Amino acid sequence: MDLSKLPNPYDFANPITDPHLFAGREKEMEEIRYYLDYASKSSRSINLAILGPRASGKTSVLNIIEHEAKEREFTVVRVDLDEGDVQTQLAFFYKIFDSVLTIACLQGAFEGINGKTYEIYRNMVDAYEVPEDKTFCPFIFPIQYAKAMSKGNINAPLSETNFKRDIKKIQEELGSPIILLLDECDVLTKSRVHLEKLRNIFMDVPNLMLVMTGTPALFPLMNEIFSPIIRQFKKIYLEPFKEEKDTKDCVRKPLEKIGIRHPSELFDFEAYHDVSEMHALSGGRPYEIQLLCHIMFRRVQEGRAKRMEITLNVLDEVRKELESFQDVPARPILTAIRDLDEEGLSALGVLCECSGYATFDQIWFAEFVFSGEKKWTKERLLKQFNLLREKQVISVRDDIITFAGDDFDRIYAKYFARKQGIPLSINEIPFEIYLVMRLNFFLMGKLKGIQPFSFPTVGEIRDLRVKEAAFMMKEDDRERNPFKIMPETAQEVYKLMTDFQGVDSCQVARIAVNSPWITVQQWYRWRSMETTKQHLISIIQSLLSEPKNRALTLGGDLDIEVYDLPVVPMEILAKKVENSENIKLKHELSTWHSIKMVNVYLKQHDIKKAILHGELAYRYHPQPHLLNNLSYLFMVSDNLTKARELLEKAIKDYKQPKDQALPIYNLGIVEAKEGKFESALDKFRLTISKIETAEKTERMCACLILPKIADKALVFEEVMEPDLLETAQSAITVLSQLLS
Repeated sequence: MDLSKLPNPYDFANPITDPHLFAGREKEMEEIRYYLDYASKSSRSINLAILGPRASGKTSVLNIIEHEAKEREFTVVRVDLDEGDVQTQLAFFYKIFDSVLTIACLQGAFEGINGKTYEIYRNMVDAYEVPEDKTFCPFIFPIQYAKAMSKGNINAPLSETNFKRDIKKIQEELGSPIILLLDECDVLTKSRVHLEKLRNIFMDVPNLMLVMTGTPALFPLMNEIFSPIIRQFKKIYLEPFKEEKDTKDCVRKPLEKIGIRHPSELFDFEAYHDVSEMHALSGGRPYEIQLLCHIMFRRVQEGRAKRMEITLNVLDEVRKELESFQDVPARPILTAIRDLDEEGLSALGVLCECSGYATFDQIWFAEFVFSGEKKWTKERLLKQFNLLREKQVISVRDDIITFAGDDFDRIYAKYFARKQGIPLSINEIPFEIYLVMRLNFFLMGKLKGIQPFSFPTVGEIRDLRVKEAAFMMKEDDRERNPFKIMPETAQEVYKLMTDFQGVDSCQVARIAVNSPWITVQQWYRWRSMETTKQHLISIIQSLLSEPKNRALTLGGDLDIEVYDLPVVPMEILAKKVENSENIKLKHELSTWHSIKMVNVYLKQHDIKKAILHGELAYRYHPQPHLLNNLSYLFMVSDNLTKARELLEKAIKDYKQPKDQALPIYNLGIVEAKEGKFESALDKFRLTISKIETAEKTERMCACLILPKIADKALVFEEVMEPDLLETAQSAITVLSQLLS
């Protein structure tokens, strides 16, 4: 394939709009889909607040929400806010009303966009003309708006009652739920009254769902105004990708989109170093992954590289690309950063790990406890701190250190430092989360097989919820169901017990980092089932003895406790999940089991365990794609009767032809294995007819069974990452040869 004739698929400058290019965010999207489903079936909705730092992908997520909402037959209204929209109440609510009514009329409401009602509305809001005959003017807000604007009374207060009445009238005319997507809501942080009126209006309108995006700066105000926020809004926080598989998807999907059949020929997805370097360098930030890949793909297109690899030349080109966006010499912070030596750049990375959240003493506490003085002494770091402050690269207010630059400065500084071999990452991480991260990094670098689980907690009181949840699961008490009492903790303990089925107990550890300012606690588990409790205590105490002693010298401490938890049989766990009547929990566990089913089969080739995960996933949340995946496992284990039963149900349950194509193909393989070749050919032809108009990305599968002829006999071979259309065509060719 001549790559020079293809478009560069990595569009780092714009948010994702194509769902097939959207990578990662599985847990977040699962929650979003749950609340969209809830709103589509109920007159009341739980609204969403999508929060995250700049360039974290909020707008991309909003674009995918728009796509998902349309699939559920919502009327989608998109409003992109700017500073001018929030100058006055009338300006803000005019933008909302105008967007809602215009979309409604475009969909045919009130006789459509060319009807009399919309014409009169436009005259009111554009020319401030209020008609005497209001037969075709069923709304009150436009009248108030026109009268206020014609008199120059731009600060007139909004009539909430009338505005609410108008929105209800539009919704009733449409006959479908409305979802209002508000992007860039940080502009509302200076307009408390707008948020208060938004609450008063939209919390009481049926069949209306609100989705807002903003940075974490928006949340304190929302929390105060919408308190208790959990009743009215579900907060979904977008962090950089935590798992390398999400970074992989972000690299692979654009290549598949432009028709590259084997993306691994361009980027080595299996090489740990390549993926790890990409993940670490980008910090898991989608924007930076796209930027890096754009440069690497362009080098391959231009014949300057054979593969997409991170090299010094790539880093230099990223730096130059960033420079092309801005006048770098005119930015004093970047000028100061470019003048720093290696020690200054290194210190900047250490001091700004918690930009906006930590003092020098707090940063030094974390650095000294977990690294000692191998990299820094307090005196050397303090010297660099004063130098960076003097150069105004960092600012200090109320002792809190903050990087003085913007997002561009942060990204540029990172790649400028990396070109010189210095890892530098400027992050806005709360100090308590940073302490947990340092603890995790220390332990996982020293102790093989240990991994954190459950959510870290803050506070001096011993967090024993993991232990309590485990023993509740063992109890035969329907009322004391941990999935009702503490669902988030219970879910993590459930996952632990699922992995340790077959033994009576497993060991976990609770480690608390006590700093002079705050205490954080994290639970840990092991992959191995053979380590004894006493052995673990000995290992952990020995490993943490030096960090503990260093913490003590700074007025802190490290507390370590190891517990034996009972492992409850799977069927008892499943019944407790079902008895919880927690639909959201079941959906989340179904997703987890579904992912485990695929990973256990593809990576461990343990069909029995994969089937267990698949059956539990379907038990908690029956979906056609789970039937198809389960049937595949039964098919490769030659349980053809069970495979056929599940495939026939999956075909029936799927509504879209392109979705039916995969189980139809697999049913053809079952029939080929049974010797029913003519019937199998019919299935393969039907597969092609249902999938041939689909995008290539929609045709890609994790694995398929392909019939082949070897030594004049029919054999079946598993192929990885195949194109369903091409595989069905190959299967027809093979069976046709066999029958000729």
